[in-house]
Amino acid sequence: MAQDVLRLLLLDPMSPHGAFRRLLAAGSHPHQVTTVATLDAATQVLGATRVDAVVVAVDCLPAMRDVRRIRMAAGPAALVMLRNSDADRVPLEAADVGVQSTLDVWTLDARTLWLTLQLAVERAQHAVARARADRLARVVAEEPQAGVAGGEQLLHEVDTFVADAIRFGRPLSLAMVQVEGVAGCRAQGADDQAEQLLDKVVRLLQDAVRTSDVLGRLEDHLVIAMPGTDGRHASRAVRRLQAGLTARRHAVEGAPVQLTVGLSVLRGLMSVDELVFNADVALAEARDRSPGAVVVDHPVAVR
Repeated sequence: MAQDVLRLLLLDPMSPHGAFRRLLAAGSHPHQVTTVATLDAATQVLGATRVDAVVVAVDCLPAMRDVRRIRMAAGPAALVMLRNSDADRVPLEAADVGVQSTLDVWTLDARTLWLTLQLAVERAQHAVARARADRLARVVAEEPQAGVAGGEQLLHEVDTFVADAIRFGRPLSLAMVQVEGVAGCRAQGADDQAEQLLDKVVRLLQDAVRTSDVLGRLEDHLVIAMPGTDGRHASRAVRRLQAGLTARRHAVEGAPVQLTVGLSVLRGLMSVDELVFNADVALAEARDRSPGAVVVDHPVAVR
């Protein structure tokens, strides 16, 4: 955190002349601040921009439903409540106690402000990592999907690749693939349509991946394990799969289908869980960039 630019969204009708902005300016930490004065403006910015923390003046959120709205819009970003006056009451639910950060601007100095913001961001990042690890643990127990490996079967096959790659010093890459359109079908309650779309994409990919690769599925994500393939060549392989799928759009309801991909690369003595987890983190970053993006992971340890 210390060397990174801290990206903040400040929702405070008193800015840019408030004490919070003056404290930010007094610190030495590199930062970028986007300031808005209304909840609607904040949700609009959060829909288009990634931030590390959302700092919200309490008087902008008179009701708990407003807190829930900004928390949902903030996604993985930290949420910090800002009290401009000792009369401001912070709306709290039981789950917030000991988790949600609060800043009283009239008692802060610049150093305390930065420490509080950094702690809030690190806590939010840990919560995201924990949620992803928990999700991975849940999907491991699922039954294999028709036609492809899933759950324990998939991870067992990938684990064999990991062991061989470590033993013989060979590269290994793993792609976590999101088929664009599946989530939309789920949101509309069209589960049958989502499954049909996934099945069609799986059939196309089965014809396109190498015989040495393993294609599997975890929940609504497809997984491609590529033994003997480093990150650079895996990126090229994924791009070829994307291009091939676009060329065969007539086979998928006559409409173009995009694949958004997170790639993880075996580094050192990693476990299969770490390899899958890092691919999931890379996929989240790819989703934030744009549909059809491909991102190679930055290592994240599973705790």
